[in-house]
Amino acid sequence: MELVYPDRSPAWHDLIYTLQDLLIEYPDVYLVGGVVRDALRERFAKDIDLATAGDGRPVARHLANALKGDFYVLDAARGVGRALVPFRGERWVIDVAQFRGPSLLADLGDRDFTVNALAVPLQGELNGIVDPLGGVHDLFRKGLRRCSEHALQDDPVRALRAVRQSLAFDLRIEPATLADVRLAGQHLHEVPGNGCAMNLWLCWRAPSHGADCWLCISWAVGRSPARSRRCGYGSLAGCAGLAGGVAAVIGGLSA
Repeated sequence: MELVYPDRSPAWHDLIYTLQDLLIEYPDVYLVGGVVRDALRERFAKDIDLATAGDGRPVARHLANALKGDFYVLDAARGVGRALVPFRGERWVIDVAQFRGPSLLADLGDRDFTVNALAVPLQGELNGIVDPLGGVHDLFRKGLRRCSEHALQDDPVRALRAVRQSLAFDLRIEPATLADVRLAGQHLHEVPGNGCAMNLWLCWRAPSHGADCWLCISWAVGRSPARSRRCGYGSLAGCAGLAGGVAAVIGGLSA
């Protein structure tokens, strides 16, 4: 599989090297998604996503046992397990999932945005990146681009994720992706409230928050700023626990 070697190598937390040692008997495990994106940005988030060709649950259980943490099954049908582990006084979340599709490339192609469609073989030098869609280039030029024409149609909540990641990572949503964000935004009211709550909350916590956050969401889904403000900050503040409030906010933004 062809690897991309960016001019600026990823910066890995020491836990990644520990995972290398612990999973030496698991050759087909990849670091995927946000952990790779953040390493290229020299940031360390305390959650790590791994993907593998087989069932991810045994891998997650092995890590939980080795690091004296806890193991949970997240999705038995899709072979997804979670290890909550301590490392140097901090708590880390490690999710291990079976590929979405027949291969790693199929998995990456099914993701939301190219900056998240990145993978690094865990059993390797950790400098080469599997980047079938040009996500490294997009990240360094500060662009947010969809992985495919159907990426946002498949999951309208990705419209909120586009706004959130644009705010959090200072990325410009490229025109075709923005058009799809606006189309997907028209269907957000059809999504159950729980499907939107976390992304709304994370938008609120982004560096540009409060009124600026609502203006960005309004702009992205094609809504007037005045109407978006009238949707009510109270509903947003309670979105983490009130799915009905979230649905109301989404309906107001998307109507």
